[in-house]
Amino acid sequence: MTRHRDHVRAGEAATEAFHTARAAGVRSGRSFQRLYRVALRASNMERCYEAGRERHLPLGDQDTPLNPVGIRDDRIAVAVAVDVADLYERKVQAIRMHRSQVGELDRIPRDLQPLLLAHECFVEAWPERGAGQPVAADLFDGIDTASGGA
Repeated sequence: MTRHRDHVRAGEAATEAFHTARAAGVRSGRSFQRLYRVALRASNMERCYEAGRERHLPLGDQDTPLNPVGIRDDRIAVAVAVDVADLYERKVQAIRMHRSQVGELDRIPRDLQPLLLAHECFVEAWPERGAGQPVAADLFDGIDTASGGA
């Protein structure tokens, strides 16, 4: 989602922890069935950066160092609509609470922020989602809850 070194390293650590826990679960007969990563749709990111160019704002684009990077729309495995009226402002407030995010969100005009924050999308990192598989409406679609996985 970004090229921030700390974000990349946190993702690597989380992936390593997932596979370690999954391996332990396989041995016990109960295991994680999927690993998801949060993602931004490339089409939304491009709309945001295009709007910035039209307004002559220095937002850059997806190739600008440290800017958010979208994932190709066809790689999105789960797209969950967020009830913007109830949750959007809380989500923005939560982001603003992180000291490392001070100023980050302020660079993007308020009316463009929903392109980045109003919907949650996920890439299925493990097992890798096959080409042409439909986009799921729920993170738990197809999860075997009865057997505990494996």
